[in-house]
Amino acid sequence: MPRMKQSTHWWIAAVSITVAFLGVLFTPAWRGGQIAQAGDAGQPGVGQRTVFIGFSGVHWADVSEEHTPALASLVPRGASSNLVVKTLGVSTCPNAGWLTISQGVRAADPVETGCAKPVIASPSGVLPAKVERARIDGEKTSPFSPPRATFGDELAERNITVGTVGSGAALAARSSSNIKLPGRSHVNVTYERGVARDVAQAYRSVADADLVIVDLGRVNNADPHRAQAKDKGTLQDLRAAFAPPGARTPSATQQVREIDAELGKLLAEIEPNTTILVASVADSDPGAAHLQLMTAAGDGIKPGTLAFTNSTRHHGLVQLTDVPQAIMMFLGHRPIADFVGSPVAMRDGAEMTSESIMATLRDADARAIAVRPAVGPFYLLMSLSAGVFLAWFVVRWWKAGRRPELSAGHRFFGLVVAMLPAGSFLANLVPWWRASMPTFAFLGGVVLIGVVVAAVSLRLAEPAGLVALVSAAVIGLDVILGSGLHASSVLGDQPQQGGRFYGLSNAPFTVFALAMIYVTFVAVRALRGRHERLVVPAAVIALGMIAVVIDGSGALGADFGGVPALVAAYLVIFVVMVGRGLTARSVSVIVVCAAVAALFGAFVDWLRPESSWTHMGRFFQSLIDGEAAVIIYRKFMFMVGSAPWFVWVALAVLFAWGWVRRAKVAAVFGVRGGEAVSTSTDPLVLRPPVATATAPHRDDLRWGVRAMIALVVVGVAVNDSGLVIALLGVVFGAPLVLVTRRGSEA
Repeated sequence: MPRMKQSTHWWIAAVSITVAFLGVLFTPAWRGGQIAQAGDAGQPGVGQRTVFIGFSGVHWADVSEEHTPALASLVPRGASSNLVVKTLGVSTCPNAGWLTISQGVRAADPVETGCAKPVIASPSGVLPAKVERARIDGEKTSPFSPPRATFGDELAERNITVGTVGSGAALAARSSSNIKLPGRSHVNVTYERGVARDVAQAYRSVADADLVIVDLGRVNNADPHRAQAKDKGTLQDLRAAFAPPGARTPSATQQVREIDAELGKLLAEIEPNTTILVASVADSDPGAAHLQLMTAAGDGIKPGTLAFTNSTRHHGLVQLTDVPQAIMMFLGHRPIADFVGSPVAMRDGAEMTSESIMATLRDADARAIAVRPAVGPFYLLMSLSAGVFLAWFVVRWWKAGRRPELSAGHRFFGLVVAMLPAGSFLANLVPWWRASMPTFAFLGGVVLIGVVVAAVSLRLAEPAGLVALVSAAVIGLDVILGSGLHASSVLGDQPQQGGRFYGLSNAPFTVFALAMIYVTFVAVRALRGRHERLVVPAAVIALGMIAVVIDGSGALGADFGGVPALVAAYLVIFVVMVGRGLTARSVSVIVVCAAVAALFGAFVDWLRPESSWTHMGRFFQSLIDGEAAVIIYRKFMFMVGSAPWFVWVALAVLFAWGWVRRAKVAAVFGVRGGEAVSTSTDPLVLRPPVATATAPHRDDLRWGVRAMIALVVVGVAVNDSGLVIALLGVVFGAPLVLVTRRGSEA
């Protein structure tokens, strides 16, 4: 490389890293301030009489002034949002939704197959004994531990009188011991075709209560001509990852209109100056989840706005577990400390027209519904493409005496494969979900992005460097700007699935982290030859801190499991690059440092106000409460259960083989200098080879590969969906490394 060009690259790398480092250091405070301002629900006021009207299976796509005038009339009066009703299955049954409100964490439906029927409670709200036994049995299947006190217990403890109407209302306000609570009254209603009848008349008998909860019924969108799964498990989940949900059946459409008619009669009975919360608490389709409807009106609620909660950090998106906290705030009481939900901010949103609000919320649901069946095809495309690339490489490796050089076509294909994950994020910049065939439009857009970036990359000295830089920048900037691309994506999560609504989930974390390691490799190469002893280590530290802050900050990535993996990977880089060996002792030190870094990040998040905690802060609180072991065990069992036992055995055998044959594996990846040079009798000792001026990139690639392996291994070990990390490690990491080999002109 000419000296002038090398100097230019040096300055570009040095300035870029410095600017990025300084910018990222201030980003958590900036982003945290935005979140705190948007999520400010205010302090509980004097409190007003509140009516919570619930039902199941109504989406914003069902709402119109013509067919559902009562629901449409509430939109300009208050704050609205989509509601995430995810519990434990693929979709949420009505009783599970109401029980989730009752216990403040996701609840199981009381039956194993289908959905439980409506219940009939006593005039004081006590459930029948067989219903309570079924509820207890269902709770045993849940991985979540509910608080000791229920929503009903908390209401009674605060001397709030409660009237309940209908099945779900009795479940929501039940006591933990299924006994009569003071200030409690209940009225049963008749359900015809799933819709409650004469609700307005029943409401009159409990209207004097501080809080009235009403269950208007359930919409059933099951297609009688389509075979339904007998259980709520893996087969339904697999189908949802490939097939879109069915269209509204005529009977379901009629049920929605009947619910709206009953709602209109009920609203006419409610006195002025009453806070009204209306929400659909469960799904209507047993095979697919939807975002549901929620809207609230009353004093202290800004009309014509979108609701916001810290649990999702997105305007117009609230979780079902937030509902009891919102009700408490309406009543003038503080949120329930033991419930996982967050208060709902409804005071400061930007004013919008009713049409704009409904269009925005419909589009968000349409995007989520279109993304879910694209997950399976995308992972198939990505996995098969990576398989073809690696098989192509193995064939060339075998034929070329195990020292192949990749052709230009092979390198181009590898770059396209590596670009697919970031391409899936970039595709969300255009509304592909509105196309007549959304999955095909999405996959076509992703491939097109990959082809364009790969074509540009091949014109550069570091082709894989551009792919890594684009991948890291796209995912990192999305985190900084609020996770708009991640929030409903095939690589991230879909909101109706109730996973991550912000930050970094495991799959995009893996791509981001591997991309940052490769960017570090490219930066080190560019910075060699000028103040190398000072600048290169400083660059590694700066890039490592950028990655850790973006991933681990509670205001940004909020990824507890990613921090130890990143810290371990960058410590491996630092140790190997400075000429130290990866011994059993150094590996132990790296593991301890990674664990300490993760706990420190959780501690920093815990220092914030409790209403702003992410799962990191809650985990630190669980350490204080002595409940962390339960969480760790649940995560571990989820990880183990995410694949059959023989998959884990195969991975263990493969890892052991790779460790024993590490020198040859390094040679396969083109790291000629990667053979272990050891003067120790300890088989764990790996001494770095002496760097040569003729092949500095080989030496850099050696520690880059080891850092990537460390990241994947630690990531699999500490995250509950570790297999996804292993898959992305191969699909994204392997092409980057193999394309770095010198290609021929063929």
